[in-house]
Amino acid sequence: GGAVPCANTQRGAMCERCHEGFHSGGDELCQPCPSTGIHALFTILFAVGFSLYLCALVSMISKTGKSDVKGLNSILFKLVLNYLVLTALAMNLSQKPKSVHLKEVLDVALGLTMKPHEEFLWLDCWSAPHGAESQILLMSAALLVIPAVVTCGIMVRILFRRILGRSHMPKSADDWKEVIWSTCAAMLFVLHPMITDTCIKTAINCRTFDVSRLSANLDVECWRDDHYLIVFLASISVLVYSIGIPILFYTVLHLTVLGRISSGMQRGFRFLSIGFESRCYYFESVYMMRRVVIITVVNFPTNSAVTRSLRVFVVGFIFLVIHQARSPFDNRQYELLDRLESANLIAF
Repeated sequence: GGAVPCANTQRGAMCERCHEGFHSGGDELCQPCPSTGIHALFTILFAVGFSLYLCALVSMISKTGKSDVKGLNSILFKLVLNYLVLTALAMNLSQKPKSVHLKEVLDVALGLTMKPHEEFLWLDCWSAPHGAESQILLMSAALLVIPAVVTCGIMVRILFRRILGRSHMPKSADDWKEVIWSTCAAMLFVLHPMITDTCIKTAINCRTFDVSRLSANLDVECWRDDHYLIVFLASISVLVYSIGIPILFYTVLHLTVLGRISSGMQRGFRFLSIGFESRCYYFESVYMMRRVVIITVVNFPTNSAVTRSLRVFVVGFIFLVIHQARSPFDNRQYELLDRLESANLIAF
């Protein structure tokens, strides 16, 4: 609070946090936490469900060049993910929709693409550090979560193939490389917007109240004390993952064009270039960098909604001009993919 006391269930700067035993109810006041057993059950179900979601995406992408010769699965997957990311970002710029059903749909889009841990879990119900310590812990976890998830994904996929029988197991070194690299590429692609949004929003999205405070945790004053450590840890994650993953993808695709990597690794990353003209094989990396730029612009500190919207408009217009100039998608169905992408940017 401040001069005006907080409600019985809330505490902290601007009454932003809930008391122990309560969790944030979105637009409502803090709600009571479920029992420990129910909360643990929901957490386990979330972990299993999200793992199956990632495995399903990896399985769909792995069909590229086999049963899905034209790459329709990969194209659909990439387009839908890009549209959901832009939809989730647009939600940060506008008021919540009045329709309850539309809000639920948008929340699911936000959860699947940007922050599943916030949309589907009651994080406040777990005992955890508060203030700057919680953000430092979050940034430290962000540095480790992608290697951990990718490693688990590879192990789970190999285990499923073992369960299905010998005929589904890789038979050569190139087959093993394809399984490992396709799993890595798909999971890095899906996790990229999540880790980018979490790190940038946690590091730089400040709002001015009595002083400048971090939007993700109003107990943290911006550009003082522990906030510098939060920015440092977030910057490492942004450089390694948000910028590093698109550069990695571009490098692999470029080496594929030059014929300097194994056929198994080429097949593992092939879904990234599916749907593009041969001259624009690298354009998925451009779209990934577009996410980083737009997420940064959306979260860059400002107290003016008009200023933030203008920034996003300028960035969107620049990428629309780039898209129109290059027309990177192939010409199937009378340039349907190029027209869909143009409509997506115009709507955004």
